[in-house]
Formats: sequence, structure tokens, C-alpha cells
Amino acid sequence: MVFQGNINTIHIPTIFQLFYFSTKSGILKLNIDRIEYNIYFLKGSIVNIKTNFVKSSILENYFVAKKISPSKFQEILKMGDNVQRILKTAIEKKIISKEELQKMIKKQKKELIMEVIGLEFGKFSFEHIVPEKLKDENKYNFDVQKLLMDSLDISDKMNGLFKKYNFQDIIRIKDNCTIENYSEQEIAGLLQENKGLIDVLMNSVYSLNKTLEAIDSLFNKGCLTLESSEAVMDEITEFYPDEVKFLTQESDLFKEGYEYYMKGLYNQSLKIFEETFKIFPNSPVLSLFITKCYLFNRDMKKALSLLKKMNVEFTDNILIQLFLARIFMRLNKLDDAGKYLLHALKKNPNNIAVLWEYANLLFRKKQVDKSIETYKKILSTQPDNINTLNKLAAIYLKNNDHKNAILYWEQVLGFDKENTIAFTNLKVIKK
Repeated sequence: MVFQGNINTIHIPTIFQLFYFSTKSGILKLNIDRIEYNIYFLKGSIVNIKTNFVKSSILENYFVAKKISPSKFQEILKMGDNVQRILKTAIEKKIISKEELQKMIKKQKKELIMEVIGLEFGKFSFEHIVPEKLKDENKYNFDVQKLLMDSLDISDKMNGLFKKYNFQDIIRIKDNCTIENYSEQEIAGLLQENKGLIDVLMNSVYSLNKTLEAIDSLFNKGCLTLESSEAVMDEITEFYPDEVKFLTQESDLFKEGYEYYMKGLYNQSLKIFEETFKIFPNSPVLSLFITKCYLFNRDMKKALSLLKKMNVEFTDNILIQLFLARIFMRLNKLDDAGKYLLHALKKNPNNIAVLWEYANLLFRKKQVDKSIETYKKILSTQPDNINTLNKLAAIYLKNNDHKNAILYWEQVLGFDKENTIAFTNLKVIKK
């Protein structure tokens, strides 16, 4: 029998306590969008944890735990041609000890367990397994009560970082960034191509908490820029408030999916929207939500197929044109994207979301002056549009126009005094 539910309804500490006092044995599975944790319980104690995102070797674990400098870990890497040989040499030279490695691995397992305790969203399921079948996983013995006490700081810290960064935020690394340790080096390598935060978390070599800390450290030093997804996240609701209100009132299933959607948990919301679609098969709004989830999950094939079907029936729907344009932009078919955007602008020349994408398109086509003109058209309607102000400042900075870059980032702070993008970049420019 499987025990399952939502973390925001039954919190992780409550689940841990339940299994501890009832001496449960089995696997607790936690899902936060594409991120998965498997926690193994044996007679109420936690004996192991595995994830689908920690891909590090023992050597990488050591680099991270010891905060080894880039120059030092390059020196260690020259000790052999594979991990086992390097470790053997490092142990022989007394740079690393076996006992130290064992303690470090157990410590990192403990950190993984502690970081999930404070999670406030996601799904869980527990599968009961007889103790005899868990022998291979019986590697550690973590006391649940002590874990709950020790996890307070790390849980609060990680939840604070989750509130600061959205899973779908696009992170870009700047040139000439100063790297201080192995974790920052690893994150910098991942960010050589533009990635959403969820992609970075999924491809990192260590825990979510350490990955987020490294990202936050680089961001606070001015090494990263952040392109928030929040500006376009709720555009379907803005276009169709009455339809969204109707679905929310009529379907608890849709309401649950919508809550995940608004948190940027598109993988989980997609599954619920697809179930809801069986109840409301003729809802174009629900189809748009499903398409948006496909787009965020980078399933271009399904998104394109659904949009083309919708476009036959709703030829003048601006959001369909907008979503089609986004797909073709991702496929680098910029002329096709431009056709859909111009069609949408013909119907509604002042639509902010369409103008935003059209300005991005012009910038990618290296028509910088026209893109700046289009961004400014957004500001003529919405002078407090933070994303547009940040974007203009970034363009001017790239063109070495520090005066205008400062002008627009100071405008950002005029509307949002705690905007970290503007604050960090101004701090760097004015040095």
C-alpha cells in the first residue's frame, strides 16, 4: 500500500515523526518538479538517501567539502589518470585519509536529508518494504529526532534561496568572473550556456543547498545575471481571468495544478492539467496551460503539435501566436517567429508580452537599435516594468554605454529598492 500526498499539506517533519514512532520500513520518495529524493527507512531510522541529481564522484565530494581552491584541485588531478588512482596517491601522500573520506560521505548524506526536511512544496509517496529487502541500503543509521533538530538552519537557508530564485529563471555568467572554490568552478562550467535554474540543479554534482549557495555567492559577487520568468508566468490568467476563475471554482484538480504552476513547478502542474483536460476537453485556456508547461519543460514537439491544432480553430488568438513564436525562437527559426509576432502585434500593437518577445527577437537578429526602441515602447505603457528596465540596462552595458546602464538600473531601484540584479550590477559598474 502506498501512502502519498502533497508536502504543503503534510510537512516532511510530520512524515518523519510518523515513520519514526511507528518504526516503518520502506522508501519515502519526494518530488519537486524534476528533482527526486529517495529516503530509505529501516524500522523508523533513516539508513540511506539517493537522488537523481547528485552525480559527484568521491573525489568531487572531497573538493566540495574542503572548499579546495581551483589551483589546488588541479594539482591533485595531476596525481593520476582516473579517480581511484588519484585517491590512492592522495591517501598515500596523506593529503586525504580513508577515515576522512568516510566521515565526509556520511556528512553529505546527512546534509541531503536535512535539506529536504524544510521543503514547503512538492509531492511525496511512501512504499512499505519488509526490512529484509532493505539490507543493501542499510549503510548508515541517522537518528530522526536529531536530524529534525539539526536541520533548522539549513532548512531555513534553503527555503530562503528558493524564495529568491525561481526554478525557471535563466542564469547567465559574465566574463572575467573570479572563481574561489571548486563548487563555484563547477557552477561556472554549467553556466557557459544559458540555463534555467532547474537545469543547473539537475546537472550539478552535489546537494541542492550547496548548489544554491554557490549560485548565490556568484550572484552576490556580480558574476551572474538573472532573467526572471515571472514577467510572463501569469500571462494566461491576465488574458483570460474569467475562464481561470471558473476552472479554479469548478475543479479542485485544476486549482491544485494551478498552485504548482504559479510556483514554477511545471512538471507537476502538467500532470494535473492533463488529468483536468479529461474533464474539460474543450477548454482552450486549459490547452494553453498545458502548452506553457510543455514549453517550460522543453518538450517542443508536443507543444508545437498542440499549438498547430489550436491555431487552426483559433487563428487570431494572440497567446497561440506568441507561444508559436517562442518555439520557433528556441529552434532558432527567427524569421518564422517574426511572422507570428507581427501577426499578433497587428491585432494588438500594445500587448506587453508580444512586444517583449519581439524586442528579444530583434536583439537576437542584431537589430539592436530597433530592439531598444521596442523595449522603450513597453516602458511608455509600463514605466515600472522591471524586466524591461533591467534588459535595457544590460544592453547598454554590453555596448559600453555605462551612463545609460546606470540610468536604467537606478530607475529599477527607484521602483524596487531590493532588486538584486540592479543593486549588484551598479555596485560593479561604480567601482
